[in-house]
Amino acid sequence: MSLKLVAVAGMTLTFIPVSPGVSPTGTIIINTSPSIKSLCQGKGLYKHGTQITITNITDSGVGGTVPDPGPKITTINSQSGTKGISESLRVLLEGDETDTVTATPTNGDGNPRPTAFKIKITAAGQTKVVASDGA
Repeated sequence: MSLKLVAVAGMTLTFIPVSPGVSPTGTIIINTSPSIKSLCQGKGLYKHGTQITITNITDSGVGGTVPDPGPKITTINSQSGTKGISESLRVLLEGDETDTVTATPTNGDGNPRPTAFKIKITAAGQTKVVASDGA
């Protein structure tokens, strides 16, 4: 079991390729508001099931330069243990990620160029408060 930083408003989300040779990019929008009851350094916490939308997905690694407009809607799943709870839900931690997301940008000739990725919390948005990852 290790301790990881709790994710708050201002966290950084990053595309993580699922297989070698892919380099997806796009726009990530967080649909779920952070808690207004549970704060960390004055910022609201994000909890299990935080929903995000991904749009305008391209992948130069597979030649997908014309975006898949999306939207691809998914959630970030918490790996925190039972001690990382806020308002009856597990809190999100740095390192938590979505399940695999697939998209199909195309090349300039309209040929599909499928890609797969996860969205991962790579910076929590704060540096003081930690919770157990439950591992």
